[in-house]
Amino acid sequence: MHNAFRVIGTMVLMLAMAQQCFADEADNKEAAKQFFKEGVKFYQEGMHELAAENFRKANEMFPSWKLQYNIAQCDTILKNYGRALDGFEAYLAGGGDNVPELRQQEVRTEMDRLRDLSGELEIKAPDGTVVIIDGHERVTLPVVGSLRLAIGEHTVVLAHDGEAIYEEKIRMRGKKVVSINVPEEPQPEKPAVAVAPVPFEEPEEVQPQPMDSQPEDDSGPSSRAILGWTLTGVGGATLIAAAITGGVSISRLHELEDRCPDKQCPQSSDRDLKDSVDSLSMAADVMYVVGGVLAASGIVLLITGIGDESENAEGKAEIGFAPVFGPGNSGLVIEGRF
Repeated sequence: MHNAFRVIGTMVLMLAMAQQCFADEADNKEAAKQFFKEGVKFYQEGMHELAAENFRKANEMFPSWKLQYNIAQCDTILKNYGRALDGFEAYLAGGGDNVPELRQQEVRTEMDRLRDLSGELEIKAPDGTVVIIDGHERVTLPVVGSLRLAIGEHTVVLAHDGEAIYEEKIRMRGKKVVSINVPEEPQPEKPAVAVAPVPFEEPEEVQPQPMDSQPEDDSGPSSRAILGWTLTGVGGATLIAAAITGGVSISRLHELEDRCPDKQCPQSSDRDLKDSVDSLSMAADVMYVVGGVLAASGIVLLITGIGDESENAEGKAEIGFAPVFGPGNSGLVIEGRF
């Protein structure tokens, strides 16, 4: 009896935690969609720096490999060829087989062009050092591999514990490597610097050609469907537990009928058996109700989860589901607006 109620309590707690996770994820996704819409607007207006900034914010709120394509497009137009190359690599790695074959070929062709327009910057400095390129914070050390920068002149600043420990202008050439080495105990007055000597040649002006005039839309997995699978599984487990408990109750009921043919149980052990049968029967009934509601909720969420991401010209349909329990009744409440 106690174990049965302990199972029910655990199920209810899991349901509450799942609902909270669903709410947090939904908030992040909604914020990401707003940043994405702003990015598309700026992109169409030719304000590509603001577009890239909004696409990056959207990716921070709700990461998606599709957004890497939009970010890389903006960086290409802004001549940030190194960052664009990183973005296209992340797009192909994250999308994998989901990226159409024709798009993969286009992206790889563009990446070959970008490699000719960028070089690599290797930095060795204490962990926690912030790398600032041309006034923009790029990474915090340590990082794996080198940073890619467009050919031309760049201002590199290294900051540690809020203080600049290195600042220099460097020139990048296509497919060349420039190294910066700052010792573990930096001396801001005279940092140790090792820059690979390369003759300077003014690069030709190259006009980037974006492969697609419209940013890709971001459609992540449906959170409603995930919650649906969770509720369906928990509900199914509860129904199985209810069936087992009910089977035990029926078995003990037959034993009780054999001992008390006239429904009179003078023996204390028989009365204990009757109490046990009543408790098991009640527990089975409760678990049947809880399991049925959870499973039904999960199935409804799975069905409606397919349309969770769809939008039309009128707006987005919003539907909410919640199990309701009361004296002698239980059910599922559906609320929404269209």
